[in-house]
Amino acid sequence: MISQGEHNIDVGGIKTFVKVVGQGTPLLVVHGGPGFSHEYLVDPLNFLTENRMLIFYDQPGCGKTVLGDRTSSPSLIYKHLSSFMRSIAGDSKIDLLAHSWGTLVVLGALAQTTNMAQPTIEFGRTMFVNPVSVTNTNYGIASLNLIKRMPESILAQMEKATQSEESGAKIMELILPYYYSNIDHKPGGPFNFNKATYLSVNAQLTEFDYSDQLKQMKNLCVVTGEEDFITLDLIDELILAASSHYVIKSTGHFPFYESREEFQDIANNMFAR
Repeated sequence: MISQGEHNIDVGGIKTFVKVVGQGTPLLVVHGGPGFSHEYLVDPLNFLTENRMLIFYDQPGCGKTVLGDRTSSPSLIYKHLSSFMRSIAGDSKIDLLAHSWGTLVVLGALAQTTNMAQPTIEFGRTMFVNPVSVTNTNYGIASLNLIKRMPESILAQMEKATQSEESGAKIMELILPYYYSNIDHKPGGPFNFNKATYLSVNAQLTEFDYSDQLKQMKNLCVVTGEEDFITLDLIDELILAASSHYVIKSTGHFPFYESREEFQDIANNMFAR
């Protein structure tokens, strides 16, 4: 098992940044994106460290898990997580919390495991927070729903930043407020964002359907913000597969910031025992 602190470890041939905090039963945390790092989840999940050892990591091409001259891709990210989960779980079940794009990474990792004819990874307690759809069609619709929330002036600035040498931080500065139910809400940071990874991964995201992988989730809790841009009808499969589903009112895509106390109550009920 990985010890507390910050580490750079080899995962499937990739030097991977891992941060471990807290004590108790391990809980793997999978960040959103593509292109984000783990950092935005550390502070809002710190309350779990009294009973849990939280294992954060950066996906390939994100944060401090750099790829050098290589670019990231969905299959690389999925295979990477599959290897990482196997190294953490060993012969035991694995507990997991994933946010947004991170839920697709989890399901994609399970699909990679199946394709590699390896033993199935067993899950204990799993929480998906504002998950993305298990199909590429609905995933695309959800992306359009986010864009529809943004004024033309913001979209024009974002297009300029995407095609220029401006940093990923500039893009996130423009787009991030529209993930929230209250556009004036100031998110807790940091939100480290890699523009090259975002563009590369989305460009290579082909047709997918991970409905079968959902069947491996035997104790799944889904948490959704009532005003998230991913509407509930786009994630029906996830909700039907869940053992429990909580909708947090007047909340967008980051409920652990906007509705911190309510989110903590739900997560404690899931993980603090």
